[in-house]
Amino acid sequence: MITHTPVIFIHGNSDAALHVSKTATGWTNSIQYFLDNGYTQAELYATSWGDTNTSNAVKRTHNCRDLLRLRRFVLAVLDYTGAPKVSLITHSMGVTLGRKLIKGGAVNGNDGSCNLGNPLTSKIDVFLGLAGGNYGLCNCEGAGTLEPTCNKKNGFWPGDSCGLNTYTCGLKPLPFPCNGPTYSSLLMSMNTDNVREASLVFSAWSEVDDLILYGDQVWGRPTSLIPSSSGKVVYTSYTHMQTKENTAADQYTMVVKKTLPSPRSSEIDDSSFVPAN
Repeated sequence: MITHTPVIFIHGNSDAALHVSKTATGWTNSIQYFLDNGYTQAELYATSWGDTNTSNAVKRTHNCRDLLRLRRFVLAVLDYTGAPKVSLITHSMGVTLGRKLIKGGAVNGNDGSCNLGNPLTSKIDVFLGLAGGNYGLCNCEGAGTLEPTCNKKNGFWPGDSCGLNTYTCGLKPLPFPCNGPTYSSLLMSMNTDNVREASLVFSAWSEVDDLILYGDQVWGRPTSLIPSSSGKVVYTSYTHMQTKENTAADQYTMVVKKTLPSPRSSEIDDSSFVPAN
């Protein structure tokens, strides 16, 4: 018997659905928190994509294989539970994979081209993105594009320049005015298509993320802030993985209570609603 909106968890690059190692901790903490707060196993879903070999991380892209499979998984959960809507909690590369599988449409991947179909927005209640690279990653500028995961088509390329600023993606403030760079085709398309991910969208990230780096800045804006976000949470001290592992209570607050966690001690620098564009 389903009494809560089912939640689907999508992990990031080289992670897994559940804890399998120190580097692939999965969603075990979050799932346990939801179970402890009234959810049943029939209302919580996760699947692993890719492998947990971190040396393969640079090879992963937003390809047709993974996007089609993850979209089928979301549709299968909707069908299996009979729920009118599901919510998604996503981390790292799972954020951008999750956004694209919902938005649907064409994918020009390194494994060929495909069409995901129509948007699933009407089926998604809340979308939460933790530490995503929505505007790319500064480590992918310049020579970084040699790695597949940084490619300009469906990777995390942030653009090599913006105005007179060149190869200074992570600087804040930028030396010169920047009016929107050209970056990864897939990311640019998602950020400008006006297709919402869900009824309610939240973004969260850390100012000291050890993978994204640069205080989450990409050409003067936080790369983890999904453009359609209704609210955001900014942590002061969490690593990239801790932004997922240590925030189960906040995830529950945003996805189930549909509100922002209240700032507590030094962990949260900012917890605020985002004005509509």
